[in-house]
Amino acid sequence: MNIACIGSREISKETEFLMYRIGKYIVQKKSNILSGNADGSDCSYAKGGNSIDPTAVHLYLPWRSYNQEKKYEVKGNLIIVKDDPEWTEIAAEHHPAWAKLTQGTQKMMIRNAGIVTNSQKVIAYLNHKKQSGGGTGHGWRIAMALGIPALDISLKENQEPAVIKEFLELE
Repeated sequence: MNIACIGSREISKETEFLMYRIGKYIVQKKSNILSGNADGSDCSYAKGGNSIDPTAVHLYLPWRSYNQEKKYEVKGNLIIVKDDPEWTEIAAEHHPAWAKLTQGTQKMMIRNAGIVTNSQKVIAYLNHKKQSGGGTGHGWRIAMALGIPALDISLKENQEPAVIKEFLELE
């Protein structure tokens, strides 16, 4: 099973550790993490998964050198850099200001569409302070539109291990 692991760049140390444990759990249960290699949430999930099996961590990059200097990706990670017309169409359809975005930001949103559309479930840490939820909100809207089950772990009640395990249904 492919699990989209997305979220805010601004997270607490406590949330970082939660995401690390989630990433580790997903890979221990023989599923794949699909994420975007961004600071914060993405790298936290990936670090957990990488601690078990780096080949189960699939990083979708908007361009090949994205965050390369930070060394988040490790040997064995599957790196996906793709300009897919279907992802572009989905990204544009679910972004409220697509035409106003820079080319780089559009590539980030296209990457989000790739992560979500290639997943069977989405686990997200939404930033509710941002009006549209930022890039994570974009991924969330795509999941909702496509009927992909999603769990928002920014909500305290969804941070309980039993809730996360039940949502993931990987046992």
